[in-house]
Parts: sequence; C-alpha cells; structure tokens
Amino acid sequence: MKNFKLGLMCSVFAFGAVIATDANAAMKQISAMELKANPAKYGVNENKSNDLDLFLTYYDREPCQNYQPAPGNIIVKNCDIYAVYKDPKPVAEPVVFRETTTTVVKEQPKPKTLASYKIYFGLDKYNLDYDDEQRIDLIADEISDYDVREVTVEGYTDTSGNFQYNQNLSQKRAEVVSEALARSGVENRVIDKAAYGETRLAVETNDGVVEDDNRRVIVKFMK
Repeated sequence: MKNFKLGLMCSVFAFGAVIATDANAAMKQISAMELKANPAKYGVNENKSNDLDLFLTYYDREPCQNYQPAPGNIIVKNCDIYAVYKDPKPVAEPVVFRETTTTVVKEQPKPKTLASYKIYFGLDKYNLDYDDEQRIDLIADEISDYDVREVTVEGYTDTSGNFQYNQNLSQKRAEVVSEALARSGVENRVIDKAAYGETRLAVETNDGVVEDDNRRVIVKFMK
C-alpha cells in the first residue's frame, strides 16, 4: 500500500512538470532508442548519463507511470517521449543612430531700391532729346557712386495705340534708355530691361486716351 501511494505521488509530480513546460516550445516525439543513441542532442550531457539510464529503465518497464523524472530537454506526455525545442529569443536589431545635419538656408534679402527716376516721351516717340541725355548722365554718375547690384529700366506707354503697338513702343523706349546708360558708363551686366506697354498706368484712363504721365521710362537701381 505504501509503494502504491509513493508511485501515485511521483506520477502527480511528473505530470505537473509536463504542464509547466513552456507553451511556446515546439515538441517532437522520439523513441527511447533514439534518445539513448543521441543523448547530447536532446540536452542530456555526460554527467546526467546515470539519470538517463535510470529514466529509460523505468520507462521500458512502465512507460505511463513516470516514476523517474525525464532528464535534459525530455518530457513524457501521454506515455510518449518528446524532445522539447524552445524557440530562440528574437535578437533585436542594433539601433544605428545616424548623425543628421540640418542646412539652414537663409532667405536672401530683397534688393533695396536706392533711387528711382522717370524720363518722359512724346506721343509715339522713343528718341531722347538733349535734356534727356543730360539727365541720364546724372543718373549714371549716381549709379557709379553706389556698388549697385541691379539697374532696372522699365518702358511704358499710354493707351492711345493698340495693345501690341504699345508693347513694342515701350520696349524701344526701355532699350534706348539702357543704351544711353551704357554709354555713360553703367555696365550692361547690371541693366535689366522690361516692357509693360499700356499696363501699369501711372494715371488710370480708358482705352485710346493720350496721357503724358503714362509715356515714360522708369530707371531704378537697387542695392
């Protein structure tokens, strides 16, 4: 009776060990012969060879009683021997910190207009008279006093002609003033010409209206 109680206690203990096995482990059923032939493969090293022999002796006699605890990575479940393979823990990839550089692009300041001059033209004219030439010489002298980065020459007309005619006329006015500035010593590389025709009127008028203040060239130089 005492031997029966002892055997029952051992069975309960061994069964509890099976339940405690990692639920995430993979199990493979093997034979007692396979275990005996390759003990190291299943986690049974040399110093536990006696435990293995004892386990197999009891297992051969009564495979379902679990009198002797299974050594190594071995469990007995439903009277069969299983080798337990635990999934390897995932190895975290190293975190690589890369140095980043931030380039701050400073917004370039807008050119500052230092001065602005107007030269007026007769109706349908784009030629310069003597007074205009003298005025342009003075403008060129002032430009040379500054280290200017840009000179703009903008041509305009009134609304007395058709749109395309006025566009061409304003272009001729801008060109003739630019050429006069160049003759007076202003470098061509800093002169920027623009023709606006009858747009951007100084005095707003209806179409077909003659207006002296609208027939002009504006010279601006900027720092």
